[in-house]
Amino acid sequence: MRFIETWNAKIAAGPVGRWFQLEGSGHPRERKGSLFFTELRAGLVAFFAMAYIISVNASIVSASGGTC
Repeated sequence: MRFIETWNAKIAAGPVGRWFQLEGSGHPRERKGSLFFTELRAGLVAFFAMAYIISVNASIVSASGGTC
């Protein structure tokens, strides 16, 4: 876990951290609890969930008698 904590702090201190207002960035409106790896993980989960929905949606619609 030390690796992730270290990189969260390094990224938050840089321009990416300030742009996304990560915790520890020094931005006046930084978001508490918003860490780089947490946000990255959430983004990947959302992306793969949407990719799954898009790929399966056509088969669900065609199986129900609809047109794709």
